[in-house]
Amino acid sequence: DPALDAITTGRHIKAPQALEMGIVDRVEEGDPQEVGLAYVRELLDSGAERRPICEMPAPAPIDWDAAYEVTLKKGRGQISPAEAVRAVQAGVEKPFEEGMKAERGIFSELMNTDQRQGMIHAFFSERAVSNLPELKGVEPRELKAIGVIGGGTMGAGIATAALLSGFSVVLIEMKEEAAKAAHERISGNLQGALKRGKIDQAKFDHLTGDALTVSTEYESLSDVDLVVEAVFEDMDVKKQVFGKLDAVCKPGCVLASNTSYLDVNEIAASTSRPEDVIGLHFFSPAHVMKLLEVVVADKTAKDVVATGFALGKALGKISVRAGVCDGFIGNRILATYRTAADHMVLDGASPYKIDAAL
Repeated sequence: DPALDAITTGRHIKAPQALEMGIVDRVEEGDPQEVGLAYVRELLDSGAERRPICEMPAPAPIDWDAAYEVTLKKGRGQISPAEAVRAVQAGVEKPFEEGMKAERGIFSELMNTDQRQGMIHAFFSERAVSNLPELKGVEPRELKAIGVIGGGTMGAGIATAALLSGFSVVLIEMKEEAAKAAHERISGNLQGALKRGKIDQAKFDHLTGDALTVSTEYESLSDVDLVVEAVFEDMDVKKQVFGKLDAVCKPGCVLASNTSYLDVNEIAASTSRPEDVIGLHFFSPAHVMKLLEVVVADKTAKDVVATGFALGKALGKISVRAGVCDGFIGNRILATYRTAADHMVLDGASPYKIDAAL
C-alpha cells in the first residue's frame, strides 16, 4: 500500500509522484501564496464541499499482521515503523476518536524509548551536515549530464543512481568488452528498480537507451557537466585519468574522484584546473547506500563544493563535508572498529560474538 509505505519509511515523495498517488490535488508553478489563494477561490466559486479525513471511506482490507512483520523486518531494529502500522490499523478499524486515542497511546509509549532520542539526533544531524556556512549565497553549477569513468560495481552503481535521478549518463571503459559488461551491470541494477515498481517498462527502456551512453572514447565526455572517476585505487592510474579528463572536458566541468583513501590535492595537481577538482566518495552499492563524502581539496572552488552537495541532494544522498586525509570519515571510523575487533580476537574473544555485538 503506497500510504503505508510512505508512513513507515519516511521516504521523500516528489510533487509529481504525490499528485499521482492522490496525496495532493494539484501541482502548480509560481509563487506558493498566489497559486494557493487562487486555488482556494476556485474551490469556493465551484461550491466544493469539505472532505474531513474522519469521514473518508475505509481503504481496502489489509493483512495487518503481515504488514507489521514485513515492516519490523525492514526496520532492522527500529521499533517505530512497525508501531506505525498498528497506529494506522487502529485508525482504519476503529471509530475516529478511538483511533486517535490509540495512536496517541502508541506515540506516548515510543516517546519513552531510547530510540526516540537517538532518531531525533540522527534526523537533525543529517540535515545539519549539509548546512555549510561557507556555501551561503553560493550557487552550484548547472548539472544535466554526468560522466562516469569505470564500469565496475562502483561505477555502474554511480551511473545507476544518476540515471534514476533524471541525469543523462556517459560512461567510459577501456575496452569494448568491458563497456558491454558495464551496460549489462547498469541494466541489471535498473531491472531491480523495475521489479520493485520504482520505474515502469517505458522508463527502463529510456534509461538503458537514450539516457545512457557507454563508450571507450574520452571525447564522448566533451559535453558533460560533472564526471566521476571510479577506477582502480592507484594514484598513477588516477592521474592518467584526470590528465585525459583535463584535455577533453569543457571549461567549468567538475572533475570528481571517488577515491577512498588517496590524496585529492595530488590528484588535482595533475590537472590545469585544480579549482574544478573535488572528491565524491560513494559507498557501494552506490545506487543504494545513502552516504556521500564530499572531499574538499585545498584549491577546490566554492561553487564546485556547492555542486557536489547539489548532486548529492539530487541523488537522494546524505552528503557530508570531508577534508583531505587518509580514509576521510567513513573509512577512518571503520578502521577504528576493525582495529578494536582485531584486538578483541587476539585477547580471545569469539569473532562470531564480536560480529553479533556490532
